[in-house]
Order: sequence, then C-alpha cells, then structure tokens
Amino acid sequence: MPKIKVKNLEINYNSLGQKGPVLVILHGWGIDGSRFEELGKLLSDKFKVIIPDLPGFGKSDSPKKPWSVSDYTDFILDFMEQLKINQFYLLGHSFGGRVGIKMGIEHADRLKGLVLCCAAGIKPRPRVKGVILLILSKLGNLIFSLPLLKEVKQKGRKFFYKIVGKRDYTELKGVMKKTFLKAIREDLKPLLKEIKADTLLLWGDKDRLTPLRDGEMMKREILHSELKIVKGVGHRLPYEKPKKIANIIFNFLKERK
Repeated sequence: MPKIKVKNLEINYNSLGQKGPVLVILHGWGIDGSRFEELGKLLSDKFKVIIPDLPGFGKSDSPKKPWSVSDYTDFILDFMEQLKINQFYLLGHSFGGRVGIKMGIEHADRLKGLVLCCAAGIKPRPRVKGVILLILSKLGNLIFSLPLLKEVKQKGRKFFYKIVGKRDYTELKGVMKKTFLKAIREDLKPLLKEIKADTLLLWGDKDRLTPLRDGEMMKREILHSELKIVKGVGHRLPYEKPKKIANIIFNFLKERK
C-alpha cells in the first residue's frame, strides 16, 4: 500500500479503482482502513476509492499532540491536496462519521456528497445505568486510593471497564487517550442543521454503540438527508454487509446525478 507525508506524519492508505468520482472512506476508532477493503473493492466499480489509516491508527503515525475532531478534518484536507484531489464524496463510519459531520460543516465546498454510517457525534442522554456506573467508578477510585490497594488500582480499573464494555479506553495510552477524550466530549448535535450536502445515513437496527435513535435524530436535523436501516446488524454494518451497503450507496448517488 502507498504511503504519503501529511502534516509531517507518514500516512498509510489504500487506493482502489482507476476511474469515476473519488470516494474517501474513513474508518472508526480502534480499527484501520483494512477493515473496509471488501467494501472498497465493491465501490471501486464506479468510484476511485481512497481509504487512509487515520493518524494514530493502523500503519499511520500518531499525532505529536492530542487532536480534536477539527484537527482530523484539517488532516483530510491536507491529505486530499497532497493527492491533488479537490472535490470528493466522503463515507465515514463511527468515529470516521464524526469527522465526516465536521467536514460537512467546516468544508462543505469540498464535498460532493456525504455518507454517515453508524456515525458517532451525539452525546448520549444520561440514563439510570450511566448514573450507576458513574457512582461505581467514583466509589472505586475512593476505595483504590487506600494505601493497601493502590498497587492493584490499575488492574481493578481495567476489570471494571471490561465489564461495562469500555475496555478500549483503558488500553489507550498517551496522545491517543487524550485525543479520544477530546473527541467524545464534543457534542455535534447542535451543528447538524449546518450540513448542506446531500447526506445518506446508514444504520443497523441492532447497533448498541451508536444506537438507531442517533440516526433518526440526524435524519430530523440534517436538511437533505435520507435514512436507510439494515435489519439484524449492529455497529459493524459496513464490513458485515458490504454488498448491501455498496448497493444502497450506488442507488443513493445515482438518484442525485
């Protein structure tokens, strides 16, 4: 796979297809572009598909300091300028969708269209379970601050996050842990109305990480948007059902030519 220098970082990316408009695919947190190779190959029948490993993931360098979501959008602009591509379609999954939302707001003139798949960006409403977990977390910090238990604090914390399904956070280190925190603290819901690009929303009805209600909310907030729901699938929708997703994207963009 080719590599390129962007913002003094070595970036790994894949390029599929030789003709047609450019479609950039942005992966989610904790994975890299290789998970989208099958979908990329299907889409390359009608698009020139570019799939980068975002900084901090896969075979790309990590940022030198913690990045915000806007830093990632600036990176995408620089990356595309290096490739001498002005306008393009963008497909963002999960965290990549969070970056896609910001692209649709801050750099709308560069986008021909936007596909948000199980996109992150909406802060969850406080729920009873969340409040209980917060209390348990604070109680755990208090208990493990006792002199006799300080040595096992980190193991206890990892065990707790594993139980509640937040293990990824404890496995992050240094700049990427701070980057993760900067990203999730930003609620993009108030900005959704500013997206002007035609937007396709793709969601699995079994998604627990970015639940379907997030997609329904985005449908209400984004003016020119369409929501397609795939039944029986969760957050891994684009790489569990690549043929289904490719066909939906082809049909959506064909209607807008």
